[in-house]
Amino acid sequence: MNILINATAAKEGGAETIVKNFLEHKKNDGNDYYILAPFNNDFNADNFFWKKKSTSGFYTTLFSVFFVFFYIKLYKCEKIYSFSNVNCFFPVKFKITYFHNYLILISPGLKFKLLRLTLRFFNQLKASFVFQTDLVSRDFLHVIGNPKSILIRWPGVNIDMVNFTSNLDTDTDTDTDTDTDTDKKYKFLIPITDLKNKNKNFELITKIVESMNANKNVLFYVTANEPLDNDYDERFIFLGKLMPNTFLNTLKSCDAVIITSYFETACLPLFEALAFNKVAFVFNRDYVQSFIEMFGNIDGLIRFDDEKELLALFEFNKYIHAESEKKFMIGNWEF
Repeated sequence: MNILINATAAKEGGAETIVKNFLEHKKNDGNDYYILAPFNNDFNADNFFWKKKSTSGFYTTLFSVFFVFFYIKLYKCEKIYSFSNVNCFFPVKFKITYFHNYLILISPGLKFKLLRLTLRFFNQLKASFVFQTDLVSRDFLHVIGNPKSILIRWPGVNIDMVNFTSNLDTDTDTDTDTDTDTDKKYKFLIPITDLKNKNKNFELITKIVESMNANKNVLFYVTANEPLDNDYDERFIFLGKLMPNTFLNTLKSCDAVIITSYFETACLPLFEALAFNKVAFVFNRDYVQSFIEMFGNIDGLIRFDDEKELLALFEFNKYIHAESEKKFMIGNWEF
């Protein structure tokens, strides 16, 4: 069967990781995949045919709903996988939409309102939808409606790509045996690429740092570009946007990760940290509880409700937790 993969918006971060993990499970499976994606074809697969293409913003929706039909016809595809949260308006024998942006369901922003309208009225519910968790699936049904069918498919965590080399300054390396409690630099990774994204709640991070007063032995590495008007505390170190392999190397170099988002779907940085036996301090929201419902007690995941509670939880000698069963590592890509 000829199958189209629409991944034109998967330029970085979790979106790119999800698409690459999906493709890894489709190599040489007997189908021919025509892939529209912004990243290079690094797969050794005879059944992958690549068209490098990138979209962003509102054009992603226009392309995914209307213009993608040109490629469906061009490659004579009977099936389309769309990783843009919406799918083709026109008739296709099999349509599968991978839904991974929870903000579409709850944000008052104009962009997200338009996406909700698109999902309700542009033949979107005639597709099958893949969700990462039951929570997102339930909220989708409540806000948007009932699609043709629903699949819950946890993406899992893949850290096999890491060839470990520290990306952080050697003078702040945590792996030396000579550090004492007074000179050791403790490193927290803050996986926020856009400081203006209110959902990521960077304001809470700034409150945490301010509450730590003059403690210079704690550094906060942020995966965002340094602001032009950088008046943040000197303990913030802005790394810029990182490629997946570089991000994982950086994560492995840190002592812990802090997640302050109001809403997430899979929150891969959280589970990537746990996969490395790092502690993950996570702002306590409904999506975190949904992870616990899925996997039971998650060793190393520590929830907090505000900056004061987080500061009370900081115990620098307990940042590496014991290895335990990691059910969240296993993904399901059968769809």
